[in-house]
Amino acid sequence: YIFLFYFFRLWPIKKTKVVVSNFYGRGWGDHAKYIVTELLGKQSPLDIVWIMAEHAENDLPNGIRTVKRSSISMVFELATAGVWLDNCRKDFYCQKRKGQFYINTWHGGAYKNGEGAALSKLSPRYQKTAQHDSAMIDAFISDSTYFEEVVRKFFWYTGNILPFGSARNDILLTKPQGLSETIYRKLSVKPGSKILLYAPTFRNDYTTTPYLKDFQALREAVERRFGGEWIILFRLHPNFNAGLPTGGRTGILDVSLYDDMQELLFISDLFITDYSSCVLDFMLTRRPAFLYLPDLQAYEEERGFILSPREMPFPMAETEQALFEKIMTFSGGEYHTDLESFIQRLGIFQDGTASQQCADLILQNTNKET
Repeated sequence: YIFLFYFFRLWPIKKTKVVVSNFYGRGWGDHAKYIVTELLGKQSPLDIVWIMAEHAENDLPNGIRTVKRSSISMVFELATAGVWLDNCRKDFYCQKRKGQFYINTWHGGAYKNGEGAALSKLSPRYQKTAQHDSAMIDAFISDSTYFEEVVRKFFWYTGNILPFGSARNDILLTKPQGLSETIYRKLSVKPGSKILLYAPTFRNDYTTTPYLKDFQALREAVERRFGGEWIILFRLHPNFNAGLPTGGRTGILDVSLYDDMQELLFISDLFITDYSSCVLDFMLTRRPAFLYLPDLQAYEEERGFILSPREMPFPMAETEQALFEKIMTFSGGEYHTDLESFIQRLGIFQDGTASQQCADLILQNTNKET
């Protein structure tokens, strides 16, 4: 593939071509979904190419071409594009040309150890790939001064970091009219339902043993504290290929295959997770979030944290009973005071315009002369 990158330099760069990669070939989603939607809305004469893994669902809107990941065609598109847009690392064989512009949005908040914070657990090959990728990036998108510091310290990156915010989280602040009803309809949920989203992350051995089990008691605790009737949405990490590991219990809706996590966060009145950085997204809604961490010590030893859950404002419990008690004694005033202090500490500069700013950056660079 390296040879092909150099061979395809015989073709000129097409400045108006934008090649998008989402999680190494997943379909429509994450930051790119919102940035590309903004681009499509501007009706600019761009050739947008989306890299798709072999078994990814091709659910892209009109106006986007697709190319198969790890194909010769993919190499050609990358080698001749004006702009690359990615939320992960480019493969080691990718070779950016002079005149191309590479934007990396990254795919999550820096909560758990990763990249340079977990050197002992990263293969030498991955480290070299990451360093090669960082050297090619022209603009790293950040949503906070905290994340900027993490990128500088752990991502082998010394280039431009742009304080645009998180494109996928724009909807949590702008609250588009009619979006809730659209999501309810897609989920076949009654509009206005009270929603609890439970989204634990995966463990290295893919066990589900640490996950919540007593959903009936959970629902009772939430209804006692907050009132109304609640629906529990359960979402497994995308690394799982299976569905709900709870035997299909009544009153729980498995949303593991729902295509947009941010839309689920958007309609949720309460969020429970363990070590998922999605809690740093959900906090922008200012709604209650809880951490259920029955294996905290083991997970900390295995994975480690850049930002410890003990430093966060979210009520934390290591047993189910303790979690239910935290819910029933939840103090909204105290929580919001702690939450605002935490947001200020991280230096969040999310204002709902990240998609627009990223789209404008792309258009600026597709209009430049090679």
